[in-house]
Amino acid sequence: MPTAIITAGAQTLVSKGSNYRLYIPTGSLTATVEFALAVGGGCGATQSANSIAGLVQNQWNHVVGTYDGQDLRIYTNGEEQGRTHVIGSACANSNSLLVGGQGGGNAFIGRLDEVAVYDHALTASEVRDMFLYPGQAG
Repeated sequence: MPTAIITAGAQTLVSKGSNYRLYIPTGSLTATVEFALAVGGGCGATQSANSIAGLVQNQWNHVVGTYDGQDLRIYTNGEEQGRTHVIGSACANSNSLLVGGQGGGNAFIGRLDEVAVYDHALTASEVRDMFLYPGQAG
């Protein structure tokens, strides 16, 4: 539930260092999913998918980012709102999973609930069902 639009820094929902993050960019209420491609055992350039639909301030919103090895997708409130075609493996690292911010800041202004990370990309129907039937799907 985002409660503010900030003008300095992004609002990070979930982050795993240079591996991936789900965030709200500076000055907006749209969600973005971003990850880095694996390059030579490390992390290379980041790729991102931006939502075309804004989040509703002071209301619960359902935000999901997925990557299936070919497409990076962002869903808001059960519907796909952005996609970027990318081929390659996501980089891996041993950084801790951070919820609601990053180590150096970028705190999320609002409340988070039912945060989950899966070992596979959810399908569009799984994302929709998680939104429509909270606590029952996934």
